[in-house]
Amino acid sequence: MYAAAFIGDKIIDLAGWDQGQGAETSGLNVTYKTNFQGVSYIGGTYGRQFFRPGTMASASFTSRFQLIDASSAQYQRWVSYFVQQMPVRLANQSGCTVRLSQPWNTGTPQVETATGTGTIGTAGNAKITVTSTAIDSSPLVITFPVTSGQVPSSWMATARAYFATDPRIQQFFNVSGTDANLVLTRKSPYAVNDTTLNMAIANDTCTGITTAPTSTNTTAGVALDPMNELIFYDASVDVAVTQIGTSVILNTSVNGRLTSP
Repeated sequence: MYAAAFIGDKIIDLAGWDQGQGAETSGLNVTYKTNFQGVSYIGGTYGRQFFRPGTMASASFTSRFQLIDASSAQYQRWVSYFVQQMPVRLANQSGCTVRLSQPWNTGTPQVETATGTGTIGTAGNAKITVTSTAIDSSPLVITFPVTSGQVPSSWMATARAYFATDPRIQQFFNVSGTDANLVLTRKSPYAVNDTTLNMAIANDTCTGITTAPTSTNTTAGVALDPMNELIFYDASVDVAVTQIGTSVILNTSVNGRLTSP
């Protein structure tokens, strides 16, 4: 099962996203009470009931996400960011909807590619500015050190290493690439194509990099196609987030309406 909360342009993945085989749910429970209204007529001889839209329902489930291995020097930064940011992202639930989905297919993850050019002249820091509706702190500026004489394949390898260990990136994207390329692949199966996604490469305190203000949308994102789906409107979501070793456990409860307002 896949599950996510939607608040404005934010997708808050709650179960089943791209975190490996551990991203499974257990203890799924869905309850609802059919909502009827009784009607009687003045002077009439009978009454009847009819269904009212807006049936209230609730769901609860547990999910487990496997994070970066504990041997990584960045692990504690990664897991603490995940655990602490979850309640922040859920703080304002105005207009929140929640989807519980059994996918027919998991869609097409969006892929964005940035390519570096230029040989470093003066050593210092280079920077890449990432813009995306997915990232809470967008635009996000990531700086990384470069040395004089480095060619693009060398300093872009450093860029990839910094991206791969930054929790603000890792929560939403997989990082890859070879040679002078830096590739971001969107994780959430619910994500459609983000037209704002961009990586702008520039000098910070260094010289020699050819400014590249735009990256390339290598593959457009397509959201998952559900085989069946429950959608909770006007949803209220409570999540208890717990770290256990290299895993994060989410105990999620949802209350909402099964028909659109």
